[in-house]
Amino acid sequence: MGDSVRIQYQLTDSVAGRAYRIDAYGISEKDTFRLEFVTGDLGDRITPGNKTIIWEAYRQMGRFRGKIGIELRAVPVFSIIRPSEPVTLKRGRPYTFRWYGGNSESDQLTIELYQFENKVDSLANVANRELDKAKEKATQVVDKVADSLRISMDGSTITCSFSS
Repeated sequence: MGDSVRIQYQLTDSVAGRAYRIDAYGISEKDTFRLEFVTGDLGDRITPGNKTIIWEAYRQMGRFRGKIGIELRAVPVFSIIRPSEPVTLKRGRPYTFRWYGGNSESDQLTIELYQFENKVDSLANVANRELDKAKEKATQVVDKVADSLRISMDGSTITCSFSS
């Protein structure tokens, strides 16, 4: 093995522009371990295309004899796709919100309801499996006082307003 390893891969997706978190792992006869001392196309917000990662293997492994396999793991990062921009929602009508990512139990949405820029309720830490319960609570609050809704996760936020 040389001092560094060049890893080339192609990330494909049927949806243009969807971003992924890419993590790289080494697999030896004894262990699976996260690659350290890596640069290039890995981490958050990697979009489809031809990609390259450089692993400074000698810095992590020292002198090594044997075989090491490389495993790349790609997970969609959170991104709100519907609505894709702020919209006005009519009270009393059902709406569907769609997003990519946020599929694990540790990835959770924050849904906040506002009236005149003051937060009136928060449905913090809503996992995908709990979204129906959150919708019921949001509907109750919206019918009473809220004039806008903010959905956020990992720094992505979209705000929608309500009208009668």
